[in-house]
Amino acid sequence: MPEHEIAKHTKAIYKAWNEPNKKVRERVIEIFIEIAIIVFAISLSLLLERWRENQHERKVEKKFLIGLKQDLHNDVIQLRSDSASYFNLLNAWSYLRRTGINNETVNYDSLNKYGNTLTNTTDFIPNYSRFEALKSSG
Repeated sequence: MPEHEIAKHTKAIYKAWNEPNKKVRERVIEIFIEIAIIVFAISLSLLLERWRENQHERKVEKKFLIGLKQDLHNDVIQLRSDSASYFNLLNAWSYLRRTGINNETVNYDSLNKYGNTLTNTTDFIPNYSRFEALKSSG
């Protein structure tokens, strides 16, 4: 409720109180009605403002959750790739161990296949910046 509306109703209360040709009971009723109008208008205004803020927060929350879902999806894709790399590394080391134990010569094709795997590393880099922002915002 704009401030000039509150001032208008406050002036109406003052006029009702100072009106000499009305009974005290009528003045009190008019004052009560004006106070009720002010309280109702302010309460309604606050209710609508809270509703609007809640709608805005829901939009922000939905946008955040969609982004978080995408981050988690990207993490799952990266973990699958890392898992495949570890599987290839296990196959490479198993092959080399088996050839070493059996005193076999290493096949040139297998060495080409597993060569990059043995010297390669795999690190998981999580997408957690959005989650950290959520924690820091409370």
